[in-house]
Amino acid sequence: MQIRLFGVRVAAITIAFLIVMAYTAVAARGRSIPVTVRCNADDGLSLRLRDTLENTIKSSANFSLSSSSEPSTFLIIIASNVRSKQVDRRTRVFYTVEFASGHHRDLGTTSGSCWVNTLTKCAAQIIKKVRSAAREDYQ
Repeated sequence: MQIRLFGVRVAAITIAFLIVMAYTAVAARGRSIPVTVRCNADDGLSLRLRDTLENTIKSSANFSLSSSSEPSTFLIIIASNVRSKQVDRRTRVFYTVEFASGHHRDLGTTSGSCWVNTLTKCAAQIIKKVRSAAREDYQ
């Protein structure tokens, strides 16, 4: 139980750190980048990842959640169902997401994994990659 709480605390501290870093970067630039999250998958786990990712973006100072397809919008696309694998009594989540600019310019793909009970870690991994891809595309 204590190990689980420690993991949750580490995840919360990591996300808080990323948010502070994002806020600092945006404060220097003076604006946030609009982001749209698209989920072409239809399973519950993929939809949970999408919701977690959207909530992470909403709380970010670096990005703002957008529902538009304007040319200035950065796209995060969950193109296929998130996979999961049972490891002992825990479930590991494996994702692949694509990045594109609002101009539909492909900016790459990233994959990763986290435990099903810590989807915020997957979201933090994705946001870290988004920050790097967006920095290259929006400078």
